[in-house]
Amino acid sequence: RPANTQIGDLLIVGLMFEKGQAPSVTPPDNSWKLIRRVNQSNQVAMVTYYKVITSNNEPASYGFSISQSPKWTIGITRVTGADIAHPNGPIEASVGASGSPSLTATIPTINTSACNSMVMTFFTNKKDATWTAPSGFTEVYDDPNNQQGLTSNMMAFLIKTDPGATGNLIGR
Repeated sequence: RPANTQIGDLLIVGLMFEKGQAPSVTPPDNSWKLIRRVNQSNQVAMVTYYKVITSNNEPASYGFSISQSPKWTIGITRVTGADIAHPNGPIEASVGASGSPSLTATIPTINTSACNSMVMTFFTNKKDATWTAPSGFTEVYDDPNNQQGLTSNMMAFLIKTDPGATGNLIGR
């Protein structure tokens, strides 16, 4: 659990793992809501969840179970001040392109018009890689995962809080 988590905070978890479609993911309890799961054939998958903190009785840590996946990486983010009571919910999801190793990843085109809109992007790759953030984005983490002597299963997470177009993200 992120430090200083309070009632009303929004927690967002991103999980990336090998074996694409095969593994199942089990969150710690039913208060975690699926944002999106993206499978890249039998290569990699990324699953994102969110949870709104509603009490002071949260555990010190959260355990997500991933079956049949030898390599994985996970990240958790706390957002304070999110509009958790919005009629459409606190999360509006969009998905970008997924493809072969030669694909250059781009952020879905999103235009924000208010200063209180935030765009969060999650990227994953089966190979050792990193991402270059476009103008206006802040990198939260870029995490290559080293397991069994291989660098694999990277996951990057970027945020944009200022209004305007997201632009394109170019892999490197």
